[in-house]
Amino acid sequence: MKIPGKYDERFIIGDSIFNQWQFREEERGDFLMTDRNMIAFCGTYCGVCEWKEKIGCKGCKANKGIMFWGECDKAKCCMEKGLEHCGECSDMPCQKLRELFDDSEHGDHGARLRNLNNWKDGNYVYEKLNNSAQEKAKSLKV
Repeated sequence: MKIPGKYDERFIIGDSIFNQWQFREEERGDFLMTDRNMIAFCGTYCGVCEWKEKIGCKGCKANKGIMFWGECDKAKCCMEKGLEHCGECSDMPCQKLRELFDDSEHGDHGARLRNLNNWKDGNYVYEKLNNSAQEKAKSLKV
């Protein structure tokens, strides 16, 4: 069902309202989020993470910041502040996030920052991370 709105067109699906641009996956590289419980504190959308598929990781929220590789300082910080994700923090992007964004293996060319800004604004779309850590998980034999 179409409704008038701030954007060209808005759609109601179930109890949710989506903007027309959220459906243009190929044009924007954004995908509509299917499970908000899979939002990672740092801006990753765990619902499509290669590590989730390969080793059964349930994401940082379900794991309370204790990941298969150790404790996540971004998750711990958000939990201490009572935030859903780093995008809600007035210090974003903090030094911890900037170090993650610039990391040679986990850097993402701004994808996490764009995700966090979208989520802060209530646009629950995500951009997939295409970094060497995700590529490493793809090649993992389990």
